Amino acid sequence: MITLLLMLPMNCLFCIGIHIITNYEENEVGQPTDKMILWWLRYLSIKHIGIYWSKPLFLCLPCMASVWGTIFYFTFLFAFMQNITIFAFLIWPFYIVSLSGLNYVVSRYIDL
Repeated sequence: MITLLLMLPMNCLFCIGIHIITNYEENEVGQPTDKMILWWLRYLSIKHIGIYWSKPLFLCLPCMASVWGTIFYFTFLFAFMQNITIFAFLIWPFYIVSLSGLNYVVSRYIDL
């Protein structure tokens, strides 16, 4: 349980990092300007799969918890846990909901 409490802020910072490094601005004609290093990932995802499906990947911090939280959780689970029980899989939805809430609080009170 302690590891989950340590994983939540790390995963939140990871989501914020992904959100920031894929950011870009658009000018009046819709051309990307003021680009971060991986801006093209967000640009291509919006262009090819649309805004709705791009939200869990790059656009919406609470939505990003579903994709990036799952990747982070299971990577951590399989890499660092010796005996994986069914409890670890049952706790996963609660982890995602908690991460989504934490991401919401961060995005609400810190201008991102």
